[in-house]
Amino acid sequence: VYLRGIRPDVSRRKATRMICEKESWLELNRMSPRASRLRLILNSPFMFRSWQWYGKYAQLVEIAVNGTSLGKRALNDGRNVLDVKVAKDILKPGANLISLKFQYHNWFPTRSSWPFSAYLERIKLY
Repeated sequence: VYLRGIRPDVSRRKATRMICEKESWLELNRMSPRASRLRLILNSPFMFRSWQWYGKYAQLVEIAVNGTSLGKRALNDGRNVLDVKVAKDILKPGANLISLKFQYHNWFPTRSSWPFSAYLERIKLY
């Protein structure tokens, strides 16, 4: 269940992705009581390594589960696979609220009213 900040699928690089706004919330079911890691696959559209940015910037995402921050992670340009350890006492049986807060955002070219920060390829608890 997508609660807020997740936009419809778009085609990007021969695959379907979801658009994450600057702040995104979604529910993710805990399928196993042993699950203690969160895997996010995000694609950052910014090219901060480009000469136009002087290589001085980075896209950051703060990840929280059920209101508890798991810290900030820097995203490289392009595809990023983030594996985050989650304390078992933070996770609930059933639905868990995942929050993603990005440092940068831009406007999606074909939908000027949709600010976006990254493309979400996959998310899972394991």
